Amino acid sequence: MTSPRLSIDTPRGRMYALEPGGAPLYPSITTVAGMRAKDHLQGWYATMASKRALEMFDYLRRNPDRASEEIRRVTSSKWGTQKKIAAAAEDYTRRASDFGTYVHALCEDWERSGSRPSRQDMSDKAAQLRADAGALAQERSLEDLLARADQRLDGFGSFLEDFQPEFVEVEQTVVNHEVGYAGTTDAIVKIGNSLLSADIKTSKKVRGDYALQGVAVVNAEQLLDDDGTVRPMPDLVGACVIHLPEAGGYSVVPLRTGDAEFAVFRALKQAWLFEAEECISAPSTTPQQLLLSLLRAKGGLDALGSLAAPSGRSASPDRTAAPLEEVAPLGDQPASGPAPLSPQEIPAGAAQPAAAPDGAAPAAEGAATAPGPDLSRAADPAPRDTSALQPRF
Repeated sequence: MTSPRLSIDTPRGRMYALEPGGAPLYPSITTVAGMRAKDHLQGWYATMASKRALEMFDYLRRNPDRASEEIRRVTSSKWGTQKKIAAAAEDYTRRASDFGTYVHALCEDWERSGSRPSRQDMSDKAAQLRADAGALAQERSLEDLLARADQRLDGFGSFLEDFQPEFVEVEQTVVNHEVGYAGTTDAIVKIGNSLLSADIKTSKKVRGDYALQGVAVVNAEQLLDDDGTVRPMPDLVGACVIHLPEAGGYSVVPLRTGDAEFAVFRALKQAWLFEAEECISAPSTTPQQLLLSLLRAKGGLDALGSLAAPSGRSASPDRTAAPLEEVAPLGDQPASGPAPLSPQEIPAGAAQPAAAPDGAAPAAEGAATAPGPDLSRAADPAPRDTSALQPRF
């Protein structure tokens, strides 16, 4: 499998440009699908690290004459030893990925030429991958590598014979502009009268999250060629995995590519867009600055409308509010409902209300002894002057 020409490796994963030499625009399908949490792998990482440590002890057991020298070397570079042990899972994954790339490349040659690669072709392809991409670096025996790959090709040949697929597109890049992603499918094949996306996998088992890759291809909008040319995306019935296991043989596994799976993929794209560092604001040195920063971070200043309208923006015509700095804290706000009239606000000649005991509301003028609502003041008084209230900062 050749690396797609429009793909670019970036610190945020593989991305795609839409034309040769263009800037990376969309994340790859595998990058987006990789945003799914992998907490279940933590135990496997630890297991792989412990296995490597035990292998080091086993080496000392099998080579007692070198034990003293090896112990001295390991203890003199503790950081280097820790890194080597911790990288066990990564090394395993890289070796498996390189082997999968190698088998993909051989199958791609078979799909394009119509004939199975010869032993010499397989050897040449391994040398090419090692030289061009640094792949297969952990392989120690070429014969062992060719034997393992040959077994996978046996399974692929059986698939070709049994399903008689027509390879409509091979290693084809697809793009979706609405969601914003691009990726490359191993093949778009025609089986019977149906078109579908097919990906070759050499993993130990078919994982359910392969459906996220399949549903992204099925919902692509265009085909994107290496020279930047776009072509209409054919209607695909679905997606499947052609599984070539280590034990030999093959299986064709259909994937679920419905609306629910695509909704998950879209959500993972949003997770990819999330920039954690942008969620941190500058430290606040005062309570007032902290409040303002929190409001800005939540869009609160805009939500407050005229209460915090920036200069140049007029407040709502039916409401004129004091600047944020002049608004009283919550603890100093008057109780809900109309404020009682002050002595200065009572019309001349009107009877003054009697003072009410602590905790009791004053009786309204002319009210009956029976309890009931005070309906004598239907209209609210004029707004009170709050300019003297100061925030508690």
